[in-house]
Amino acid sequence: MTQPKQNHSMLGRAARKLWVFKELYAQIGVLQDQVAASTGREAQALRELESIRSELAASSGREAQALRELESIRSELAASSGREAQALRELESVRSELAASSAREAQASQELESIRSELAASSTREAQASRELESIRSELAALSAREAQASQELESIRSELAALSSRESQTSRELESAKGQLAASNERADSLARSLADVARLQEHVATLSAHIQEHLPTLGNLLLGRFAEAQAVFTGQIPLLTANLVALRCGQDEEFRSLRNRLNGSVAGAGMAAADRFLDLLEAALTGTLRPDVSQAPWAKDVFDPARRAVGQDWPSQAETMIGTARMRNLRVLTQRALQERVPGDLIETGVWRGGACIYMRGILAAAGDTSRRVFVADSFRGLPAPDEAAYPADAGDQHHTFDQLAVSRAEVEANFRRYALLDEQVVFLEGWFKDSLPTAPIEKLAVLRLDGDMYESTMDTLNALYSKVSPGGFVIVDDYILKACAQAVDDFRARYGILAPMHEVDGAAVWWQVPKDSSAGSPINLGGEA
Repeated sequence: MTQPKQNHSMLGRAARKLWVFKELYAQIGVLQDQVAASTGREAQALRELESIRSELAASSGREAQALRELESIRSELAASSGREAQALRELESVRSELAASSAREAQASQELESIRSELAASSTREAQASRELESIRSELAALSAREAQASQELESIRSELAALSSRESQTSRELESAKGQLAASNERADSLARSLADVARLQEHVATLSAHIQEHLPTLGNLLLGRFAEAQAVFTGQIPLLTANLVALRCGQDEEFRSLRNRLNGSVAGAGMAAADRFLDLLEAALTGTLRPDVSQAPWAKDVFDPARRAVGQDWPSQAETMIGTARMRNLRVLTQRALQERVPGDLIETGVWRGGACIYMRGILAAAGDTSRRVFVADSFRGLPAPDEAAYPADAGDQHHTFDQLAVSRAEVEANFRRYALLDEQVVFLEGWFKDSLPTAPIEKLAVLRLDGDMYESTMDTLNALYSKVSPGGFVIVDDYILKACAQAVDDFRARYGILAPMHEVDGAAVWWQVPKDSSAGSPINLGGEA
């Protein structure tokens, strides 16, 4: 047993030694490889060393060359030092200039900012100027158009002036003729006055003769007395008509005197006024129904044309546009022209217009004067007069105006009458309704002429309450129906209530007028405490 174990141990050691030798041989092989590699590197190193030696030999030549170049560089550096000092001095100068430049740049920057602000403001002004320039161009274009129009109008005016100059001699002759007519008018007035005196004497003779007949001829007295009584009644009935015509004639004379005075102010102006007068004369004759005699439709003078009655408005024309007669129409013309000439501010109005004749006349007067700023107000119910309110207005008790169908004229008919004379335009304003309703709220600020034609106490008082305070100082108030007791009482009550002392002037025995004073001492425009 011992011998096998020992053999086994020896084999183990031999195996380990063999393994150790294998490892040694393996390492020796590695070392040999490394030595071989090292030998190769050494040979390579030797070759490289030889190459370095060659390069060092060459480098010695280059070094000498480099030394020479270095010396040259040193010389250049010495020269460069001088240039550098010069450059430093120049650099300092440049820095100084740069500092100054920076200051100037800051100043320039501020100025630039200021310029930018100015440019912004300038842009705004330029835009504004552009708009203004556009506006000016538009105005210039309009001005050019107006200038062309003005040139045409100037040429037309020159032509008219030439024509007026040629008519100057004709105007002088017309003035002479007017003076002759005025003298004839004075003669007619004197003759009419003499006629009135003769009528008064005739009345006395008739009364004396009647008494004589009653005393001496009892048998024939009744018959003769009756005839003389009829004649006396005829003469007596004519006296108011003759008196009215005499008053109207005197009013007409006043107008003729004023017209003559205006014409004498200048031949050219006088010629123009003469043309306007002829137009208004023709319009007046057409509106009153005297251009072509228009018979009456009044119950007391039906189917009769009486120039004496028509002159003082004592009938109702069948076709004419007004019943107020020539004298009252001429009075309206005189006072309206005075208001225009004296530049009394305000519009014109008639309250109670019937067929609109007086309002048409007022619009025609404005047209003849070339007045485009004033308006004519046409106030009426357009359905006649109201029934009397006897409880509120006892003075109207028993009034019968509302029963006359002839007094009810529609608005459409009045507008048609305006249109017939080509005088219906924006200067004509209609106020429809009862005066108590329409006048207090009427769009009227000032009046130059207020004409009342309401017949009744109620209508007259409603008009005065609503409109009198709007009549301008120097304006005119015309009352058409002062001859009627109720109307006269309303006027008198109103004037007494407000202390109106301006004198009243008669027109034709029926109508009156007064001028509102320009001072407060005689009844100037009043404050009616909200009634107006």
